[in-house]
Amino acid sequence: MISQQELDRMVGKVFTEVSIWEYTLLLENKQDRCSFRFYHQESWSEQVYAEVDIGNLSDLVNSPILSVKEKYDGGEHDDDNGTNRNWISYEFETTKGIVIVYWEGRYHDDEDGYGPSLALQAVVNGMNLL
Repeated sequence: MISQQELDRMVGKVFTEVSIWEYTLLLENKQDRCSFRFYHQESWSEQVYAEVDIGNLSDLVNSPILSVKEKYDGGEHDDDNGTNRNWISYEFETTKGIVIVYWEGRYHDDEDGYGPSLALQAVVNGMNLL
């Protein structure tokens, strides 16, 4: 989990490029040399992916971040096929609207796995802040 203090570093930032792929969300402003990367950091056997749940990624572009909140769900277990699921989401509020991105992790009972354990990397002027 990412602390609220770390998330608050994003407030007021404006990003010119936002992308999401597999288990990574990247928010960048190359002119300001500022980026924030949310990514799955563990190397367990679970399958993890990220996707937009509510809103549109374009609402995060060229609009100041007003707030960021983390929401965690302990998950659920499907006894029929032995699959465990859990997820974590982040709510980004901007002047354009709210965007919720979530990461879901899936793993079977016979596998080592803990679901989507995320990390945040913040880089400003080439220096890692976190």
